[in-house]
Amino acid sequence: MASAHQPAGEIPLRDDCIVFRLAKVTHTFPANSKKPLSIHFELSGEEKHEGEESGRWALSVWDYARTTVDQAGTLLTTPGTRVPFGLQVGHVHEISIALDGHPLWVVRDVASSVIHAFEIGHCAILGLHRSQASDRKMLRDKLAQIAYPM
Repeated sequence: MASAHQPAGEIPLRDDCIVFRLAKVTHTFPANSKKPLSIHFELSGEEKHEGEESGRWALSVWDYARTTVDQAGTLLTTPGTRVPFGLQVGHVHEISIALDGHPLWVVRDVASSVIHAFEIGHCAILGLHRSQASDRKMLRDKLAQIAYPM
């Protein structure tokens, strides 16, 4: 679980935890869709803004043991219907790019701007922001492959 590449000052989730990402329903992703897509794991506009401001690029996910899908939905700042996709934390930790040496990490999001989000299980996937767009897309594709509808 923890390694030399673990982000400093972060609280990682155990490999046996489940987190979920809420994918926004759009014309290209209808509400009855069951297959997660790479785009569902792209940083939102708000997440990109926070990353530019703080240098900490964090994809929002929720700890399924501490947060219901309904609770998470009420804390989101942008309106819209969303579909939850689950991720086994251990599988996320296994994702990396060959010869890169920087795996993805799922951590408690104590730095979140969402009020009280940490207390109810807001988490973050760190490590998706890379300098090469092709690397970012490859990581999102790998997340979509291991994600499942909830």
